[in-house]
Amino acid sequence: MSTLEAKIARMRKRRELHQAMLADLVASGDSQLSLTDPDAREMTMHPKVGVGYNGRSLLMPATS
Repeated sequence: MSTLEAKIARMRKRRELHQAMLADLVASGDSQLSLTDPDAREMTMHPKVGVGYNGRSLLMPATS
């Protein structure tokens, strides 16, 4: 296999991966997909954007 054919094969594999991730995103109804932490979301903080958590999702009711 030539170098060009290998590059094309890698690009096709990445495209398939991205198409699968896009299908998962559309199926979930979310607007964002975090590859490292499924609970993290992009949050606007004044002029900057950071990745964080919604504080309400971190609170869990006490169990007896």
